[in-house]
Formats: sequence, structure tokens, C-alpha cells
Amino acid sequence: MVGLPDSSDHDFPSTPPRPEDSSFYPQSTTPSQPPPAWASHASTTPLGPPPRSSFNPGNTFSRGRGTPLKSFALPESSPLREDGQDAEPDVDTDETSMSKAAAMRRSALASSLNSSVRGLKRSRSGKPQSRRDSSIPTTAKSLAKQARPARLCEPDTLIIASEEVIGGLESQMQDAGAQDGLETALAKGCSSLAGAWVSAAAPSTKEASVGPAKDEALANASYIGSLMLQLHHPHSAKAHRPNADSRYGRKSLLPASPTHATTLPRALLDWLNTHHNPFPDDYNDIHLHQPAPSDSDSFWDVVYATALRGKFERTIRLLRDAGWEHAVTALDDGSEDPGYSGRQLDNTRLMVARCTTILEACPALTDSDWDVKGRAWSLFRQRLGRAVRELEDFAEGEGQEPEPPQRDNIFAASAGDFAGTMSLSAASKRAESKVPFTIVTNLKTLYGQIMGKIDEVILPSQDWLEASMYLTIWWDGEEEGPPPVALGRSAMRKSIAQGQRAREVDVTPLTAYRQRLADAVALVTDDPEDPVFQVDTTRPVLVALACVMEDNIEGSLAIMRSWSTTITAAVTEVAAFGGWLPQARPRSKELQHGFSSEDLMVLSHGPGAVQPSGDVTRDAILTEYADLLAERETLTNRAGLVKEGWELAVAVLGRLDDTATAQRKIGQLLGEIDIADNERAEKVLGLCSEIGLADESRVIAERYADTLASTSQSFGPALLFYARAHATGKLTSTLWHLASLSLLHSTAVPSPASLDSTLSGLLFPPRPAFSRLAAQDPSAATLLSKALSGYATLRVFYALRDHDSLPPKSPEYSSESSRPQARQRSAAAILIAALSSAADSIRGGLFDPSVQSAISADAILVLLAETLPFFASSASTESKKSAKVFMQDHLFSPLRVVEDFTSSPSRIQTGAEALLNATIDAYTTPNNAKMTRSRSNLLSKSRSDLSSNSGLGGSYDMLRESYMMVSQDSSLGGKDKNVAGEVARGWDWRKGLSGAGGVAVKGDDVIAMVRLGIAAEMGRVWGGK
Repeated sequence: MVGLPDSSDHDFPSTPPRPEDSSFYPQSTTPSQPPPAWASHASTTPLGPPPRSSFNPGNTFSRGRGTPLKSFALPESSPLREDGQDAEPDVDTDETSMSKAAAMRRSALASSLNSSVRGLKRSRSGKPQSRRDSSIPTTAKSLAKQARPARLCEPDTLIIASEEVIGGLESQMQDAGAQDGLETALAKGCSSLAGAWVSAAAPSTKEASVGPAKDEALANASYIGSLMLQLHHPHSAKAHRPNADSRYGRKSLLPASPTHATTLPRALLDWLNTHHNPFPDDYNDIHLHQPAPSDSDSFWDVVYATALRGKFERTIRLLRDAGWEHAVTALDDGSEDPGYSGRQLDNTRLMVARCTTILEACPALTDSDWDVKGRAWSLFRQRLGRAVRELEDFAEGEGQEPEPPQRDNIFAASAGDFAGTMSLSAASKRAESKVPFTIVTNLKTLYGQIMGKIDEVILPSQDWLEASMYLTIWWDGEEEGPPPVALGRSAMRKSIAQGQRAREVDVTPLTAYRQRLADAVALVTDDPEDPVFQVDTTRPVLVALACVMEDNIEGSLAIMRSWSTTITAAVTEVAAFGGWLPQARPRSKELQHGFSSEDLMVLSHGPGAVQPSGDVTRDAILTEYADLLAERETLTNRAGLVKEGWELAVAVLGRLDDTATAQRKIGQLLGEIDIADNERAEKVLGLCSEIGLADESRVIAERYADTLASTSQSFGPALLFYARAHATGKLTSTLWHLASLSLLHSTAVPSPASLDSTLSGLLFPPRPAFSRLAAQDPSAATLLSKALSGYATLRVFYALRDHDSLPPKSPEYSSESSRPQARQRSAAAILIAALSSAADSIRGGLFDPSVQSAISADAILVLLAETLPFFASSASTESKKSAKVFMQDHLFSPLRVVEDFTSSPSRIQTGAEALLNATIDAYTTPNNAKMTRSRSNLLSKSRSDLSSNSGLGGSYDMLRESYMMVSQDSSLGGKDKNVAGEVARGWDWRKGLSGAGGVAVKGDDVIAMVRLGIAAEMGRVWGGK
């Protein structure tokens, strides 16, 4: 050592006097006196390097078994003392002495963790530098612009499962009475989504790094999406019963319902244990290490890792089975061989046993309580603090007061400058400690990690993700640091007031935790010295991860959009349901009900609403997803359930915020679907009904009904879909088409043998088709029931007339009407009812177009002609009283109809005359008439003519020709009942009509015969015959 010359021979610089108020001036670094001479001041510089674990104890996380992690870098320069350190505190002299006495109890056994955090740059005051604006959002936006839109490559099972979960949540949102259970439903939905994603892309971590092992789109999206859901809706994979504590901490007598919701610390631990395992799990290797676990260099690393990951059972097992007589840390404490012995071994076992006893009392183990900010954990942390003080006191020995650290040197506060912080006396006391120094240090580090101390938490962290997560998971919820050792009166009052004030983490825990995570990321990654604490912005998945941890939702979704549209859409939907999607509109449609477009524009809910500032919007994501789904023909899940792509696309579009856009897109999509059968039509309409698209449903139903009416002979489905479309005009036109065909040929059309099942289900009990329609659309069932009554009445009349020719199994066959006379009376009563219905619109001879009668007025003459056989029957059996068909009340109805019809407008009379002539022509026309027109065109044309040109004779002529062509295999107009192929009728009014053999019969002739029959019948009734 080279000696220094005598200081008296030289003039040394001196520090100029400082003003009284020196708090505004930086601390001077000029020595206040000459340096010490070597003869009078012995050097404190160690002769050799310090022990390997004295600076960073436990900092040997292995990258593999037996391969220690490289030493953590220390700051290049030690921090200065804080400004104003020498200023007089605002406390009494006694308080000052007490403060100094308390500070002196910090012995040299206190590790260097009390100062700088690993890898974090410090200011000259020794504190971490102030947070700078993050560059991650700008980087994320740039990456999103460069990325290409994702294609729909996800498995069918994932797509269907995601849509089922989102559909269930949508139903939950629409149910106003279930709002209280919305958070529970969201947690369950998030758990289901995360499970489906994990099944589709098994999680794996890139070795010695952050992020998925393989740079695959689905794995990246699952990695980011699952963390987003955990941060906003913490959930567990399995349902559990939460602790049902009352307001005053007492256990509830009623067990809580199982739920997937959990606390955020537990949720983050689950996510880490699933998605972030950069190094192999060495627990089993260390626990089975020979001759003892503590003989491994990685022993304390694994202890720290198990504790920080919340696996306290493993931590306790390692500490109990450590085998301290073989501990390798004994080498760091000056022993020549591994292992402790004697007094140190006994004291080590005692302190470790106390540690395991305390860990067993952790609320996570005793009550499965992971509310780390809560009351139980606060008491547990107080117990940990007492354990630290007891450990220090026991290690130092009774009556020993450690010397305070030497602060003459401004660099003495450095965490790594052990020589500057420990005098020879302190070093000697370390050797005299009851408990080995490394054991004390590692136990204090373990306690500090669970207490959430920043230095102890960051120290064993393997990367910036773990450091940020651990700082959030083990946070005690306090916004400020611990109170000072000694408080003045004003400071004491302030501390009490702060303790009584509600904490943000207790009011809005998730928001506070997300802010804590964002602050932790800033603290760890803001220009660190250790490269493992830097975010690799060249990897999009890490940029997206940083966005999630900084609570940048738009940036995360923008990057995820280029990986998986399915997962991005699911996260977006959950964010909208949970209310954490930026600029998301309310999902309740009732909220917008009653407002005009101008009102909605002002309230930012209408078309003029301000869109989010970013490029990612909910509607844009869902529209893109729907377009991709529409391109897929079918999708099948594991259970064999088949879904068509357009089904899922319509469901997604139905959840758009912009209702007008949703209806337009759905209309375009459904307009391109080829509806070829009833099954697909029912599926389309059912889907529209589920998502509340009534207008689109009616348009589709009407379009499909038009197709059926023009291309099919099955009228039942056409009637059913016209009713579901609420197309009253087309429904009435189709039914009049059937009714006019029946009147035209004086028989039920279609015949019982050719009646389709749907029409049969509408006409005859128990009417299953009506029951299904009423369940789907009650208003449509009412509409169809009214419109169908006229046609159904005509079929009943013809069934009673032709009873003898009906097969017994026919639905129109009635075993009760076995007597011919009874059937005649019933048929006459039904015929009079149909005639009265047809004349409802011409009461008093005045036509009222507002009257919606079940049968058109065009049928009046034909129905009057149908009554002629009954008058003839009464006249031929005049002597038989029992043969009377018409009752007195029945005679007034046809009389009124005749008088009203003769005084009605000419247009009504012309239409009835045309149908009468077509009916007679159909009876006289040969069956093998040559037909040259297209069958479908004739049917369509005849129906449209009936609806638009009622009253023109040509329309009924075309109707007669078209149906005769359709029914060429069975004669509808033959003169002889016994000829093969003819329709069997009980009677035919055209047979006995004068002039039916070719002589033209006019409507006046029919009216005259009806009047004559009524007069004769009335005379017999009044004459008592």
C-alpha cells in the first residue's frame, strides 16, 4: 500500500459555506477534510473477493440442471443520498434519537437488497428514474398496419364453441333480470373460451424467453387473448365455491354457489403456470437431489420460484426436506465443506421450522383465499414482518447492537459495495451470528417476496414478464410505501387520515390492479440495464403482450387481428359485454328505443356517432369475421353438430352496434342463399327470429313462399310461409285460388288423396301445423286461421256431400254423420254460412272494400247454384216431413243474398258471372283437351290474375284450363260418375240444370231458380207441410 504525503504540506480544497436552506442545492461531493493517512486509519478494503451470494443471494436461477444463470448486472455507479438528507426533520429531539436508535438496529446482516433493484437505472438520488411515455402503442400501430388480414383457418370445433359461448352471453345481456349475475356469466364464458383456445393450440413457452414456443398465428392469438380475459374477468378453469365471508369477517352459514370467477392474483398465477414456463420445472430434481436438496446450487432458486408462483406446498416441502447438514451455502459462510453443524445447524432448523409454520398459516392454504390485498393477507403480512424482525434479533444475539453503516463515503449506499457498508465490527458479528448469514438472507428474501417488496420480488425474476406479474400479484394494495420509522405529530395525523381513506383497490380492484401492472411494466422495462428486462419489439407477440399489460386494448386487438379473426372477435365481444372495449356502445337495444336519429347522434349512439380514434372498431372486426364465415359451407364440431357458414355469419352480424348496417349486411347475405327446401327455410327463419330480425325474416319467408307457389303443387308450405311473412294479400290470393278451383269443379281441390301433409295439418284436427306456427309466431297463426276459414268451410261442405265415396281413413271422413238426411242438413247449413260470408261485402247492395270476407263475392252465383239440389230434394219428397232440408231460418239468408247481389255494382255481378260460366264449361269440356301451356306458368298466372283482375271472365277460364292440365290423370269434369277416373260426387248441381248440355246458362237464370225454390220452400213451411 502506498502512503500519502503529510496533509499539512498542501492546501486542500474546502467546501464553501452553504446557505441555511440547503434543500434546493445538490449535495456537495467535495471532501470536507483531508483524506485519512494510512498509519492512523487502517484500510477496510477486503483482501479477497466477497462471498458469491453476499451481493445477490439466491440469484442463481438455472437455465438447466446444474447450469447457473449469469450474475445479474449491478449499476455502474452507486446512487447518492437523497436530497435534503442532512436537513433537520420536523420532530422532537427524543423522536430523533428514537429514530436513530431504530435505524441502528439494522445490523450488517441486512442484505444489499435494501437499495437498488436489479437492472433498474437509478437517478442520483438513488430512486428509479421517472416513468417515460411508452413507445409500445406506436410500435403496435406500425406493426398492425404492416400485417395482412388473417384468413379463417381455425378448426371447426373452435369456431362453433366460440360462437356458442358468445351467443349465450348475448342472451344473458338481453335478459334484464340476469344483470346481477352478468359478471359470473362473463367469468364462466371466459373460462370456456380459454379452454377451447388451449385445446386448439396447446400452450408452450419459448425456451429462456417470453412468448409461445412456435411463432404460429393461433398460438399467439390464444396467448394474448387469454391474458386479456384474465385481466378483465379473472376466472379459473374449474368452478369452485368462493369464501362466503360476511361484512364483519364471519363465515356465512349458507354455502356460496359454484363459480368460475376468482381473484386477479390467482388468475395471473394460473395464466403464468399455463402459458409462461421458459425453463424446465426443476422441483422434482431438486427435491430428490442427493445427498439432500440443499446440496444443490439451485435450491434457493426453486424455493423462490415455487413461492412466487403460489405453490406454497412445494415451498414448505423443500424447506422441511432440505437437509441443512449438507447445505452448499455453508461454503459461502466460510465453511470448508458443505453443510452446517452444531449450534448453527440447530438454529437453522429452528428458523426454517418457524418459516414453514408461518407459510402453513397462509390464507391461500388455510382458506383458499387469494385476495392478496384483503384483510386476511394483511394480517399474514404483519406476521411475516414480525418473523423478519425476530429472525434478525435472534441471528444477532441478545444484547448485541450492530453499528450503523458508515455514511462518510457517498458511495456507501450501493447495494453491491459490501466493503463500504460493513465495518470490521459488523463483519466480525456476521461470523458470530447464531444463524448462518446466507440462511438469514435467503429467509428474509423469501419473506420479502411474499410481502410484495419490490427488490425481493424482482431479484429472482427471470424476465420482464415475470417481474411485472409478480409485482402485481403480490401487491398489498397500498398506493404509497411503508410509513417512516418515526412520525411527527403532523405526519402521524396524515398517516391516520390516509389509513381511514378507502383505497382504490378496494373500490375498483380490477382497475387498480391493471394500473399497478402498467406501472410495474414501466418500472421494469423503462431503459433497463439487464437485457432480460427489455421488450423485444421485433416480435409482434411481445409487443401485443406489452400492450395488454399497459391496458392498451386497441393496440392488442390490432395485432391479434392479423393472427386469428375468431379469437379477436370473441375478445372484442366479451369486451363489449363487459364494458371495457373503447368507445363501445351500450348493448341494450331498449336504451335506444324512443330516440330519433338526431337524438342518437347527440347521444353518440346513432349513425353520426363519433367512432373510436383507432383503426380497430367492434363493427369492423365482426363484419370481417362474418364475411369469412359466409365463405365456409359447413362446419362440424366433435359431437357431429353441423352448422352452415351463413348461419354463424348471420348470428355475428346480428350483434353489430349499427343496426342499419347489420340489417343491410344480413339482407345481402341471406339474399344470396339458395333456399331449396323447407328445412333450410325453417333454419333461416329460426335464426332470424333468434337474433330479432323480424323484417328480414318476413322478406325471406315471402320470397320462399313465392317460389313454392310457382313451382310446387304443395300449397300447404306456401300458405304457411306466406303467413309467417305476414303477406296478407298473397295469402288471401292463394287461398282464393284454391277455393275458386274447388267451386270451379264442384269438388275439394286438392283432392284428399293428393293433399300434402302441411295443408292437412292446417285443416284437420289436431292441426299440428297450426300448433307449431302459433309457437313460432302467434300473430301469423291468427292471420292464417282467419284467412283459411272460407276455404276450410268449402272443403267441409264437399266432404259431407261426397261422404259415401270417401275412404274411411281419410281425415275428412266423419263416422258421426252416417245418416244421409243428417248429412244433407249439415251440408245445407254450411253452404248457407259460406254464402253469407261471400255476401258480407255487398250488404244492402253497396260494395264495401274494407270488409275482409273469408270467401270472395265472385263465388255468390256458384254458391247459389249449389243450393239448387237441396230445393229439388225438398220438392221431390214433399210428402215426407222428415226429408225437409232447409229450416225457416236458413231460407232468409239466401233470400237476403239474392236481393243484395241483384242490386250490387256491375263489377261484382260480372265477376260472379265469369266464375259461373267457367264452372259450367269445366263440366262440359272433354278431359283430353289439348293443353299447350306450361304447368307452373299457368298456375302462377291464374293466381296472379285472380288477385289483380278479379271479375274478368278470362281469368277463370285460364284457371279451369290450368288445373285440368295439372290433373290430366283424373277427370274433374265428366258427365258420368261411373266412368273410370272420374271424381265421385254425392250430387252435382250442373247435372240437373236446364241448359247444362251446351245451352248457355246465365246468372239471372240461377237467381230465378233460387227465388222459385225459396218461395216454394217458404210456402211449405208457412203452410205447415
